[in-house]
Amino acid sequence: MANSRPKPWPYMEKGYNNFHCFIDKTMKRFDENTKVVLVEGLPAVGKSAFAQELADELEMKYFPMSTLDSMYINAYGFDLRKLDDKIPARTRSFDEMRFLREPAHEQSILFQIHKLQFKMHQYFDAMAHLFNTGQGVVLDRSLYSDFIFAEAMYKCGYLNKDGWKAYYKFYDSCVKVAIKPHLVIYLDVPIPTVMDNIKKRNIPNESKTVNEKFLETLEESYKLKFLRDIETHSELLVYDWTEPGDTEVIVEDIERIDFDVHDEDIHNPKMMDWRFRKEWDAVEKRWEFTDQKINLITPCFMHSVLHIPALVADGNEMNEYYRVVDETPGLKFDYGFNPSMGDPYLWKLTRKIKFPASGTHTSFS
Repeated sequence: MANSRPKPWPYMEKGYNNFHCFIDKTMKRFDENTKVVLVEGLPAVGKSAFAQELADELEMKYFPMSTLDSMYINAYGFDLRKLDDKIPARTRSFDEMRFLREPAHEQSILFQIHKLQFKMHQYFDAMAHLFNTGQGVVLDRSLYSDFIFAEAMYKCGYLNKDGWKAYYKFYDSCVKVAIKPHLVIYLDVPIPTVMDNIKKRNIPNESKTVNEKFLETLEESYKLKFLRDIETHSELLVYDWTEPGDTEVIVEDIERIDFDVHDEDIHNPKMMDWRFRKEWDAVEKRWEFTDQKINLITPCFMHSVLHIPALVADGNEMNEYYRVVDETPGLKFDYGFNPSMGDPYLWKLTRKIKFPASGTHTSFS
């Protein structure tokens, strides 16, 4: 899909600050390719392969499913999970594999909140890419559908009621500051087929934890809540994916959608988030997603949850945690300022901080 849009802005190197807002406009890069596409569906239905292929066909950038590896592997490649035997229990890692082993552990709520947190980071990274380059993005799930897993965890007894309520405080805050997608594609596969696929991929403990009841709850939340709600804002395509379909046919379906048909009706919620009446409206969003990401995300996770022990490590535990972590190679100072890792930190005027800059945070109070 050849186009003549201006060259991408080098936002990874330069950012997009207040000065840049005046010298580089945003909407000049927007064209029919400038879209946000989410690929959704139950586990083990082939979303990742399809989303990657769809991105290639549409000449968009693919964002794979977010995992907590992003949280535990620091900018220098050190895996913080190696420290678990040296730090207090409530500050230890709790990733996808541990959840499958111990789904009803008290820290399952912390796990799901961290999943939401990193999906939000990834979604904002995708928005920064789109606004700075004009290139569309395809995401394998997103923060918008994250709540379906909290629902399934609660109904299967993996989360208690306090944890479930606390999760929604964070989720509701996140979706208020995000921007909705143009298109959601849902791959529909019967639960017995999904169970067979889960058993075939043979991930330890997955078929025990992500069982039939869990999948039924996921499907119910997807179809009765997520898809119904998102369809009022975004275009929706649903495909029977019991047998994987032809990506080229789906591309043709997408190309037939008129994403601009509702532009004249300013009260219609469809595509409302993408109706930039003035150039400055788009510039402001671009600045927020590129240079203000942390300032947007951090307040979403500042709710008081002191009544949930798994979310609040005490001062002694956190002191012990940081005593160990701060002596870890690459974590003693901010990213880019660690001489032991070969960083030439003298004479630096600016710094790039890769999230998380200094370990993980287990307290949300």
